[in-house]
Amino acid sequence: MNTAKRVAKNTLVMVFGEISAKILTVGYTILLARHLLVEGFGVLSFFLALTGMLRLFTDIGFFELTIREVARDKTVAKKFFSNVLLLKSITVVAIFGAFFLYLFFADYPQEVELLACLLGLAVAIDSLASVFRSILQGFEEMLYISLGKILRSAVLLSGTVVLIIFNFGLVEFGVLYLIANTISFTFLVSALVKKVMFEKISFEFDKRFWKTIFREGIPFWAATAFVVILNDTDKIMLYAMVGERAVGFYSAAYRMVFALNFLPLMFIAALYPVTSRLFTKSANSLVKTSEIAYKFVLVIGLFVVVILSGFSEIIVSTIFGKEFSSSAEPLKILAWSQLFLYLNVVLGNLFRSADMQIIKTYQVAAAATLNVFLNFLLIPSWSFVGASFATFMARSFSFVFLGLVAIRHFDFSRALLLQSMAVVLLSALFVYASILSKNSLILVVGLITILVFLYTKIFDDSDRRILIKLIKME
Repeated sequence: MNTAKRVAKNTLVMVFGEISAKILTVGYTILLARHLLVEGFGVLSFFLALTGMLRLFTDIGFFELTIREVARDKTVAKKFFSNVLLLKSITVVAIFGAFFLYLFFADYPQEVELLACLLGLAVAIDSLASVFRSILQGFEEMLYISLGKILRSAVLLSGTVVLIIFNFGLVEFGVLYLIANTISFTFLVSALVKKVMFEKISFEFDKRFWKTIFREGIPFWAATAFVVILNDTDKIMLYAMVGERAVGFYSAAYRMVFALNFLPLMFIAALYPVTSRLFTKSANSLVKTSEIAYKFVLVIGLFVVVILSGFSEIIVSTIFGKEFSSSAEPLKILAWSQLFLYLNVVLGNLFRSADMQIIKTYQVAAAATLNVFLNFLLIPSWSFVGASFATFMARSFSFVFLGLVAIRHFDFSRALLLQSMAVVLLSALFVYASILSKNSLILVVGLITILVFLYTKIFDDSDRRILIKLIKME
């Protein structure tokens, strides 16, 4: 199977898995929000964000480093697996042990404290599961990763239905997260043993190897750490500065755009092993492949942002109910920030594949710092709407930063970046006109106009041939 077909196949497998998992995730998220209402949903979202931030300290760049190195040389897989599994186990016990100790002395209500403990255990188990995912992705066995996500989401959805029927509260939902992550972890263990066929799962302590993976992994870790801060600090700051209702409104909008992250992320996840190998063979091929990926992700992102921002009120009221109507405003803003996130994922993958992950680290560090500063500035006056603007500004800054560096270091197409921003501005005008006139027909006309412009002005002949082949599955 050639490279293009392999990327297409793995992308389709992961997109199918993510779509299935996200449909199930959206299902239980809606049920959760409607059952727990704004305050309860805000508390749950706060602790999910907090435990998610703790998780980043358990992975010092091991995940992405393992994928890259195993994709380049399958013979190092067992070495990475045995050493990283031991390292992860140590860091998980240390970080979450400290978290449980903090909860013991904290002044939370008993129900909230127990919920936090359960979510902490669930996230700790999922952190260990990432070791197995990284090996499977390095071998480009995307099917098992997708099935694991579907299984977890199916357990969460079915469990949520049962808990709602019996009118259970927050603690029981914490138990559900723990059960779902445990089942997913067990599946990944069995998949790795079956497909990659390690003789046995084992620990290994190689002092020299540990030094190497720490040195190589820290830039990956720093980038991931700042991404988590960028994504989750707003919820934590909202909870501390305004309260759980603000977190509930913001989280409802954020969950909707977050559920669509799989569109570029799965494409890049399938592309990453390929682009990592391309860098060792031809830098020009790496850049060309990244430019093609940028164009396809731009199309997907524009479609998502126009729909979400143009129909935000209808979408929120239909999905979450009238109690969450205030979530429509942050949804409009977060949708546009999502577009820049999509494009940043492609540009970031270019640097990761070229062993220049430090550039990505600088970018997310600056963006996270800007986001925290803007949150402090905007949340007191604008609450969750201010947090949404902070996210938008941080991701826009990231795009400009990555774009300029890509042009300088890789001769990435300046014309492509400028043309894409022209299309973004055109899309924003159509959405704004539709909202002011309350005429949905403008959005339809706008989408058609944008797609025609993309196809004729941004896509070249080779891009069109690739698109046609993908549609025909050739």
